[in-house]
Amino acid sequence: MDVIHSMRAALLLMVIAISSIVSACYPRPHEFTSTPEISGVLFNGGVPVTEARVVIAHTRGDDGNYCRDGRVVGVTDKDGRFHVDPGIDIHLFKSLLNPPNTVFQMTSVCFELPGQQKFGALIMALTDRKTSFEMSCDLNSVPREFKQGVVWSVDKWGICSNPE
Repeated sequence: MDVIHSMRAALLLMVIAISSIVSACYPRPHEFTSTPEISGVLFNGGVPVTEARVVIAHTRGDDGNYCRDGRVVGVTDKDGRFHVDPGIDIHLFKSLLNPPNTVFQMTSVCFELPGQQKFGALIMALTDRKTSFEMSCDLNSVPREFKQGVVWSVDKWGICSNPE
């Protein structure tokens, strides 16, 4: 009888372990912030730039182009101001090894003007919450780091910084 009880206990533990693994990997929908809320102002030597197209891209920039495959999300107004609403999607997370509160999304902010495109800033933000960023950008500035929770190498610096 003890052998049968031991086998039943072992079988029960196996069933519990397998069901835990299966349920942990079952896709569950979560809100996914693909683009944080971004606002700021664009200057050219201190003068506001009007009607510049604001472009958002989600690329790693392996080739050095952080604006590749971007989409226009707005235009600067008469004061050079722009605002990008957050992008909230539903995403199925399937693994305990990659829970939604540990996933980061890289977002590039770029500006398009006739004959030129300028890389503004690279933002890395958690996808499980709504975040917002404010920036001041100048087309004539030397590349600088947009200060946030991560430190970027010089090749990832753009024309935007945190407002003074």
